Amino acid sequence: HSTAWISALMLSSLLFFAGAKVYKKQSSNTYEKIEGFKIFGIQIFSKVGPASVIQGQQPPIPGNCWSFPGSHGNLFIELSHMVTVSHVTLDHVPSSVVPADTISSAPRQFSVYGRQRLDDRAVHLGKFTYDLEGNPSQTFAVKVYDTITLKYIDLQIESNYGHADYTCLYGFRVHGKI
Repeated sequence: HSTAWISALMLSSLLFFAGAKVYKKQSSNTYEKIEGFKIFGIQIFSKVGPASVIQGQQPPIPGNCWSFPGSHGNLFIELSHMVTVSHVTLDHVPSSVVPADTISSAPRQFSVYGRQRLDDRAVHLGKFTYDLEGNPSQTFAVKVYDTITLKYIDLQIESNYGHADYTCLYGFRVHGKI
């Protein structure tokens, strides 16, 4: 079933343009060996930084993703406001629009943690699985909705679909009430 309409209706408090930002020192390093995306031998995109994940590009453009080394990594984000988080959305491109040898870099299992302050202990919001055969934009309900407001989110990717060198993140959104 499609959850795209739910995602479109929910407030996304993570948007880069509203003041959310990535903490690079607390996030995984950028994969340095990515060559970008080429069409007919012409370079379309090169390596992009982690802030691209929260910039809200819809729909995601093939190759315009942030890659980190290996299959485990994280993205640490400061939200634009304190938010009571209800859902998170992970975006990727459809497998039909990227080369077969790169689709395995899509995230598979991931967990989301939140904090009110940087020095607080993290609250586990849920563990989820991105379905590569499902909708490119997948929304997941968190388990502690309506009980706590959060300012910081830590997206932890625990596995991808088998790519040994890197994992590619296109988009991540946080939804809830300000």
